[in-house]
Amino acid sequence: MKTKTLKIKTLKTLLIATLLSNVTAMAMTAKVDDKDKVVYEVVKGESKGAQKKFGLAADVSYKSEHVDVGVTSNVNITISTKLSKGTLKVNLRPLDKEGLDVEEKDLEFSLTKETNSFPIELQLTSQKSGIHYINVTMSVKGEGSKVVAIPVKIGTISQKLNNNSSVEKTKEGVAVSVSSAQEEIK
Repeated sequence: MKTKTLKIKTLKTLLIATLLSNVTAMAMTAKVDDKDKVVYEVVKGESKGAQKKFGLAADVSYKSEHVDVGVTSNVNITISTKLSKGTLKVNLRPLDKEGLDVEEKDLEFSLTKETNSFPIELQLTSQKSGIHYINVTMSVKGEGSKVVAIPVKIGTISQKLNNNSSVEKTKEGVAVSVSSAQEEIK
C-alpha cells in the first residue's frame, strides 16, 4: 500500500513540475507590458526563395529578439553559400549608428566544400524605440557581393510604422511591394 501511495505522490509531483516548467517556458517567450499590452516576439527571416539578383550566391537567415528599450537583444545570423573556395568577407554595421548600440564588425570565413554555413551571434541594445536595421555586406573576390538588412525591433512600435507596406501579386505572379504615399501638387 505504501508503494502505491508513493507512486501516486511521485506522479503528482512530476505532473506539477511539468506544468510549472511549461508555464515558465511560455512566460519566457512573451513579455507583456501592462501599460500598452505589447507582446514581444522573435523576428525571423531569410533570403532563401527571394527573387535572385546578380551578385554573390549566398543566403542569410536570422532571428532577432524584439525587446524593450535598454534590454539586450540576441541576434543570430547564419550565412550559407554553395561556394567552395575563396574567402567570404562579412561586414556588420548598424544602418543608424545612433539607433543601435553595436560596433561595426569585419569578419572573414574560409570557404571549403565541407564548410559553407557560418553562424554569427550579436548582442545589442538601443535607447530608442522602433525598427532598427543591421546591414550585412558579404563579398567573395571574383564572385560578387550582396547586402542584406536585418530588422531589430526595440520597444513599442507603432502599428502604422509596422504595417506601412503590403505585398501584392500581379497577374503574372510577380510580387510587388505597395506603399502608401502622400503627394502635394502645387
